[in-house]
Amino acid sequence: MNFSWTDHETGVRERIAAVVKPLSDELIRTFEQMPLPDLKRTVASIQESLAEAGGFVVGSDPESATQGIAESIHLGVLARASVSLFLTVRATAEFAGLVACFGDASMRAKILDPLAKGRTIGAVGLSELGEEAEIGPAHVTREGDSYRLTGRKCFVTNGPIADWVAVFAHLEGHDAICLVGPDQQGVSSSARSELMGLNGIAISDLAFDEVLVPRDHLLGPFDSTAARSWYQLSADLSIAVAACGLMERTVHAASEHARHHRRGGKEIFARQEVRFKLAEMLTLSQTADLLTSRAAWARAAQSPDARALIRCAKVFAVENAEKVAGMALQITAGAGYRKGSFCERAYRDAKGLALAGTAVEVSRMAIADEILERY
Repeated sequence: MNFSWTDHETGVRERIAAVVKPLSDELIRTFEQMPLPDLKRTVASIQESLAEAGGFVVGSDPESATQGIAESIHLGVLARASVSLFLTVRATAEFAGLVACFGDASMRAKILDPLAKGRTIGAVGLSELGEEAEIGPAHVTREGDSYRLTGRKCFVTNGPIADWVAVFAHLEGHDAICLVGPDQQGVSSSARSELMGLNGIAISDLAFDEVLVPRDHLLGPFDSTAARSWYQLSADLSIAVAACGLMERTVHAASEHARHHRRGGKEIFARQEVRFKLAEMLTLSQTADLLTSRAAWARAAQSPDARALIRCAKVFAVENAEKVAGMALQITAGAGYRKGSFCERAYRDAKGLALAGTAVEVSRMAIADEILERY
């Protein structure tokens, strides 16, 4: 594995950085309260700029879609500026990846072109309420040459602003994916969810009441869990990249504070305990970045180690993002603890990343299974 960027990759990162540079913290924070129509236009505009820069990779076939997962690690530049915006953009790319990998040629031709240009916003509905809920899992029934979708999905990233939603559902005992539009009859969205962190993302629950799904808008049914596994691994890799970007920004913020502030008449940076914390923060950040890069490379190379590496990267990155954010709060003290400060927001965002995607406990069990199977 070559850890040096090629000239092409360096150019992509520089162009992404040029797109990200005008996105000030103040502007990004407006996303939290921005009316949904305005947010949708803003996200589409940013996606379009990223597509022009070569940083919004949407493959037109399974091979290029998988390669795009690895190339999207360059969007870590965006994650450093805003974890929420990064995950918003990646949700569209993950929707596109499902279509590219599991849709037929006509479906790809119809849906992927506007997605590749960044003009369309996608979402994926996978999570559901627990078994104690009265509402059963999403399911699809046949109706002539079409299908009917019923069920509910929770915590759907881009749910309130999406043009397309890929909804995982059960069809005659098998996984299937329904592609639906939010304006279709029977589709309804809850209000935008208010969360403890990751507030820049538009997240909602989506309900589907006998929604008509044409045959050419159905992926599957699948004889295996390949589509579900593909999406879960892609989402977990995105979360790992987001955690790496958050750690890098947090290390920088804590270092800048330590350089320019004094405590007890002494520069903060001169204190040994602060230096030790900064050293550990950088070590964790760099290690997470290397592990995540290796996982992305393995996925693009279709290595049999990819599943375990992605889960290792996700667990290591999100758990240490929390740790790094906690140490940053110790260094910045009262300034960091103020509501609205970067370190305060980073701490809440880090916890959100730890809860997103595959739970760390489930990931550890899956890693253990991989060890028993492969090693």
